[in-house]
Amino acid sequence: MEIIDPDIQLSRNPWLTRAIRTYTQRAKPPSPPSAPLEPRAFDAWIQSRLRSVTLIHEEPGQQTRGLGRHVFLTTLEKQVQLIGEAGVMLGHPAERHLAALEAAILFGMGANLLRDAEKLSDIWDDLAAGETIPEDKLSRAIRGPMANIGKALARGRLDDGHPLLGRAFHRLLIHSETLLLLQQAELFYRRGRVAETEALTLFSRAQLQKLYAIEAIIALSWADGVIDPMEQRLIKTLIQLGHFSRQEQRMLHRRLKGDPPTAEELAREVIDPSQRKLLLEQVILTGLIDGEIAPAEERFIERLADAFGIDSSGLLEQQLQLLNDMDALTEVTRGLSWGGVLGRARRQTQSRAERLVKDNLTALVTEARETGDLVQLLAASTRRSLTAEESERVKTQLLDICKTIPSLAIVAAPIPGISAIVLPLMIKLLPFSILPTAFTEDDESLLIPTPEET
Repeated sequence: MEIIDPDIQLSRNPWLTRAIRTYTQRAKPPSPPSAPLEPRAFDAWIQSRLRSVTLIHEEPGQQTRGLGRHVFLTTLEKQVQLIGEAGVMLGHPAERHLAALEAAILFGMGANLLRDAEKLSDIWDDLAAGETIPEDKLSRAIRGPMANIGKALARGRLDDGHPLLGRAFHRLLIHSETLLLLQQAELFYRRGRVAETEALTLFSRAQLQKLYAIEAIIALSWADGVIDPMEQRLIKTLIQLGHFSRQEQRMLHRRLKGDPPTAEELAREVIDPSQRKLLLEQVILTGLIDGEIAPAEERFIERLADAFGIDSSGLLEQQLQLLNDMDALTEVTRGLSWGGVLGRARRQTQSRAERLVKDNLTALVTEARETGDLVQLLAASTRRSLTAEESERVKTQLLDICKTIPSLAIVAAPIPGISAIVLPLMIKLLPFSILPTAFTEDDESLLIPTPEET
């Protein structure tokens, strides 16, 4: 990353004009696809890019002084780069003299300053049509909208030393704002203009997701009946950075003071299944980032899943999916003790999988007793190591059993890592449930001889 231009002074206008011009000139456009991406393919491209990109850039060993400004401007530069890439993917590579204006329009849409975005869009139309606008007239025309958009963006800058700066919550917020920018980019490039109603719908949907996420984080923080001052300060900053209305801010501050929403209240607010899944993932991730998930927090997560209509196997599936995705969430998790977070995630998933197996042990035992040579193989596994062929037979038969038990059907689902976690638990627990006498009386008739003994 190049050194940030020292001439960009955030307190002076037109800082945004200078910044975007600088960043669009430095941006390197990607190779265009063979054809413009269709909506589904573009969604996949967004998810792929947001997994791989570093939105918040911190130089190793950088001092605290000036860090807030550095993080803010490097993030802005990366967003400008992504906007340009989005245009290429959608078949609208920006001409050099229009690239900065397009980026400014999209930042206006992302900040919900649609009137300012429309004014810039009108100028963009004229320039794209080949009209020549004198530089002084152009500067006067864009000064007001650029100043308004610049002020809105600058409000999102965190001061040097702020406890939220560069932390996972900050990265999660930047991630969601960048996602909205790219969604607005798709709308703008496909329509060729600022489609006010659709842009407002996108912004409102993103705001609701942030609002629900902060409500859920507050509820999780209050799960054990207390909330520490540092948590309060971080959540207050999230509220401040969320661009919420005054009414929404008052509601969130009331929640934070000791009136957290219940799981049932959140379920009444969040109806869409995809939003429910996203919210539950954010709550689980918040608990893991914050530290080991406490029993009270675990109970809240289970109540929230239940209120969302997600049973224990569905919750395990979601937790496993999150665990599989965590290596891809490099932007959200950068700067954390990653080994600690991943270790906590694995322990939490293992614990939930064990409860799922124990809750369905009776059904497992019934089915296992009627399945091939599974009983003998499980008994043999307590006395000696099974051969590779025997182990494969055990896994195959256990997977077949899981398909017949609704709560365990997840084990046979194509989710990376699911069978590797659950099947060993079954192999560990089942013999003691199926063959209690065999273990106390050393019943040799249940043993399968090793290949050497035959």
